This record gives sequence, structure tokens and C-alpha cells, in this order.
Amino acid sequence: MKRAVAFMLLLMLLICFVGCEKKGVCLSIDEGASCGGALSGEIYLNKVSGEYTLYFGDEKGNILQGYTKIGTVNKNEPYKINELIIPPDGKTVVAKGEKKTYFAKIPDTYLLNKEDAFIFGALSDVHFNKYNKMAEDDATVTFNNALDYYEEIGADMVGVAGDISNEGELSSLTKYNEAISGRDFPVFTVTGNHDYSAYKDGSWQEYISANVKGCEFAPNGLDFVYEPEEMGGDVFVFLNITFYSYSYFEKTYPVVDVMEQIPWLEGILKEHTDDQVYVFFHLFMCGPDGQTHTGVGNLMNPGGYTYPLPFKKGNSDEKRIRRFFKEYKNVVYLSGHSHWAFEMERYNEETNFSNFDGEYCHMVHIPSVTEPRWIEDEDTERTGKNGEMSQGWVIYDYGDTTIFVPIDFLSGTIYTEYMEIIRN
Repeated sequence: MKRAVAFMLLLMLLICFVGCEKKGVCLSIDEGASCGGALSGEIYLNKVSGEYTLYFGDEKGNILQGYTKIGTVNKNEPYKINELIIPPDGKTVVAKGEKKTYFAKIPDTYLLNKEDAFIFGALSDVHFNKYNKMAEDDATVTFNNALDYYEEIGADMVGVAGDISNEGELSSLTKYNEAISGRDFPVFTVTGNHDYSAYKDGSWQEYISANVKGCEFAPNGLDFVYEPEEMGGDVFVFLNITFYSYSYFEKTYPVVDVMEQIPWLEGILKEHTDDQVYVFFHLFMCGPDGQTHTGVGNLMNPGGYTYPLPFKKGNSDEKRIRRFFKEYKNVVYLSGHSHWAFEMERYNEETNFSNFDGEYCHMVHIPSVTEPRWIEDEDTERTGKNGEMSQGWVIYDYGDTTIFVPIDFLSGTIYTEYMEIIRN
């Protein structure tokens, strides 16, 4: 028995280290912790000296354009990887030195076929008519630029987590409809706090809801479900704010109708317990501890600043939705509102993505496509990166695995360090 176990261990080691006697960069893969779409183990140099910067590459070892680095490695310090997510186009790991470049092929076992994915975009906080640093209306540039990118990569749909307007004005709704018309994919949105007045006076229902095709609407004629045939039962739920006032943050007004919207949402979740359910809603939630700054979508810098307007903990609607997110772990909750740029994760590791160690479903923060926000350590106010950044997600759903790829549409930067993965 001991000999059999020893033989199996030896065999596993041989499998892990195949090809690692070559000169250059090598992968030592922990097979027990790795899976399709992600690698664990270490990356190390063999028979070469100096420091090398690690990147993902194509099958020929060319560095993937736009992706930030994986890290750095030298001969004496292997680079340890723990669930390093492989981008859809990644085929190799490339080590670029001052004079030489080497690459190692990622075994096919861990690669996912991009052609098998349902690809969708996640955007938020477009804000037509609000900013004008880049152009008369920045959102006409940033929103269209993001949609152009999704067309280039062959996206199947795009979801927007609200705030397409400045104050719910009709011109913003018109600009949104003009931007999405004629696209190769459907684009759906929900109301944000800035859009609430358009819902209240009926403009939203006339100019936005009326253009939503092929979806199952809730009894209120506002919320809806999109069920793409390619998803095999997985669904997208678009849940809207039906009340909003800044006094909400001092009082206990519900922003979702407890009597109408909540039972509808619960019915959808009960119907799809075996499927992945993506819920788009504008407001982020407080953390499990009830603090504004500990949830996905927010932070607090050392100077004490935090974005003060979450989905208020303790409201009747918030309590029920929070219960749903504890019960239905197959949900992915996508929200915007705070605008925080991906890089602001340095102040809260849950800012962009978390399920809080399995206590909740997965929650995803979407930065603003028009004005991502920034803050430094001692700043007492946030800064808008309007005209400098434009961020959102590209999401690849493979059925049993989903990969979240964060991008800045203006610079073309794809953030390797903030990619995320869900295994179903």
C-alpha cells in the first residue's frame, strides 16, 4: 500500500514538472488546487538569472496587449500563484527580461474555449448630460466607446446598473436609446437614483421600458427577466428603484416596493435555484457587519472618507433582499452607484467582488463608465476621473465557470490583478 501511494505521488510530481528542465520560465502546477480557468502553484526561472516581469501571452508567446503584469520573478524567488485566473485569450505565461523573453505553455487542461462562452458586459453610471470634460457630453463618448468594444469582442448582451441620466431628463433617455439602437446585442438598464424622477413622471416607462424586447416583465411593467437561449436556464434580472430621495439615508423608506417587487423577485429566485441568476440593481449594500464602507462597492481611506449612500441597512426591503442573498448563493448581484475605480480595492479587498467567505451570494461592483472615482490615503474628498478613465466588466459565462475581466475602455488596460472567477 505504501509503495502504491509513493508511486502515485511520484507520478503526480512528474506530471507537474513536465517540461521544467528547459531553459527559461517554467510552471509548477498544483493540480489539486487548479481547474479550468485558473492555476495554482508557482512560476519559476530555470537556468537563467536576473529579474523578469510576468505576463499572459498568446500561443506563440506574444504578450497579450492591454493586460497588466502578473508579477515579477527571479532565479532565487519563485512567484507563487493561488488561483491565478487565465484570461480568455491567454495560452502562455511570458517572462520578459531586460534582454531575453521566455514563455511556458499553459496545459490545455486548464484552458477554456472562448467560443463556448456567453459574453456580456456590465456597465454603470453613464450620466448623460452630467459631465463635459472630454466633450459636450462625455457619456456620448464613453458609453458608445464601451459598446463599440463589446461589439468588437462579440458580446451577446450588455447590462447597465442605472444612472443613465443626470436628473431623469428626457434628453438623456433619448441619447441612451440612440446609443443602443442598431447594436449587435441587446442593452438593458435599470433606474438609478439619478433616474428616479423619470420613473416617477412616466418617461422611463415610455422611452426605456417600451424598447425592451423579448423579456418577461413583472406585474409592475418595470422590472423584467431576460433569458437567453444560449444560457440554458440562467437568467438576468433587472430590478429598479421605485422610490428615491436623499432623505432615504436618514429614514427608513424602501427603495424597492415591498408589496409588489419583492414577492416577484422571490418567485424568480425560487424558480431558478439550479441556474445562475444575475441581478442588476443600482445600489450597493452595506457589509455583513452593517458598515457602509465594508460592503462590495465601497471603502474607507486612512483619512476617513467613505461614500455615504448605500442601500440602507435595516430598511424593510433591504432586510428581505439581504435574506435572499444569503439563501440563494447562485445569485450574482451587480451594482454601481459609488463610481469607485477598480484600483480603489487597495482600501477594501471586497470593493470590487466578494461573497464574504460564502456567507452571501457573489456581489460585483461596477465602476462608472464615464467618471470612475479616486481617492488617496489622506484625501478628505473623492476625485472624479472623468476624461481620464472609463471602466466596466467583460464577463465570460462558460456554464460551470464564469470569468470576470475588468477593463478601462479609454486606455485599453485590462486588469489582470482584479480578474475574478466563479465555479458553479
